[in-house]
Amino acid sequence: MVMALLVMTVGAWAEEKEKKFSPEKFQADLEQYITSEAALTSEEAARLFPVYREMGQKIRKMFQQQQQISKSKPQGDASCREAIEQSDRLDIEMKQVQLQYHRRFMEILPPDKIYKVLKAENRFHRRALRGMGGKGDAKRGGNKRPKKD
Repeated sequence: MVMALLVMTVGAWAEEKEKKFSPEKFQADLEQYITSEAALTSEEAARLFPVYREMGQKIRKMFQQQQQISKSKPQGDASCREAIEQSDRLDIEMKQVQLQYHRRFMEILPPDKIYKVLKAENRFHRRALRGMGGKGDAKRGGNKRPKKD
């Protein structure tokens, strides 16, 4: 009986470990999906993805800064105004980085391929977010009530 419990515990632990988010796996799955959906050759993918990852790192840093702002609890109008303006500036900076890198992408591949890459990226992220919503949220159609602060 103890052995059976041990086997079940180890099995559950291994299964839970597999469910944890892996940034490396996510990136590999994203790149594989984009390559397939945009019909990139291996040479095109090899030229594009290093620059694509570079853009992702820059945007992630800004997004993390935005997350810190959103987690803060400013007191008073001046602090709230500053938090809003900082978040807005980061939004604009992220879009500027995207524009800059999209232009670089079009130096690597033709615009029609980049358009397909961007559409595939959006589809992948939408599907990934749906998958992260959890079983309960998907069944309810995502009508989960927001937490009150």
